[in-house]
Amino acid sequence: MIGTAVPVLRAAVAAGCGYLDVSGEPSSIAAVYKAFPTASVPVVAGCGFEFAVGETVMEEAIRASSGCPETITVDYHMRNFWPSNGSALSGLTLADELGGAAFLPVAGRYYQDWPGGESVVAARRYPEANVGIRFSIGARGWASCLLGLVGPRDTDFLRALLTLPRIPSGPPSFIRRRCSFTIEALASTSAGSGVAVAAGTDPYGLTARLVADALTLPIPPGVHTPTQVVGPHLLAHASEFGITWHRRTITDHDHDDPHPALG
Repeated sequence: MIGTAVPVLRAAVAAGCGYLDVSGEPSSIAAVYKAFPTASVPVVAGCGFEFAVGETVMEEAIRASSGCPETITVDYHMRNFWPSNGSALSGLTLADELGGAAFLPVAGRYYQDWPGGESVVAARRYPEANVGIRFSIGARGWASCLLGLVGPRDTDFLRALLTLPRIPSGPPSFIRRRCSFTIEALASTSAGSGVAVAAGTDPYGLTARLVADALTLPIPPGVHTPTQVVGPHLLAHASEFGITWHRRTITDHDHDDPHPALG
């Protein structure tokens, strides 16, 4: 939605119509906030799997930390992930924005430092915090196969391949259901640290449900983040979304465990 979100939003505001998108592109989300710090209609950017769920996990970790965060990390771990063409093209665009650094292979997985929507929101709410977002995908899935075949930095070749007319625009439902995810957030403060974890399946089906439910919720005029709109609903109806949640404060003993949230 880079290059299209703001023009569509301007038209919506001019017509007195509310606006909601599912962009996971940080530059698109930042552009919306910059163009419309306030609005006379409801405006929600990024109300999809990434970053509505990730932002909610981040805020839950901050709540568990009991203080103003100094460091925030959010890790997305994807298994059997087959992205849509749009998601893949967004990833390649981000790689270009980062100077060509794309997914890099590490121990059978591909990792990308991903300045996602959480980093945009955190910069507004917690300007003193250091924020890091990382996205990883396993060795399975067509995106991973292509990265291993042509090299993680050959974004021009991948972009051309993804825009071929016979390439399906998105994975079919039976493939989507095989995808699972874990989102882990860690917030460290002077008072302690907090961790939150969400796990589930089918990110694209989850996005569709988030949008459908968001449109039934009362959203006041103004510019909102996804968590402000769907966060409480997502937490209250987690089982209906197929999501499990975990949140706790980290003790000194936990720091011996590299993944305390998963214990």
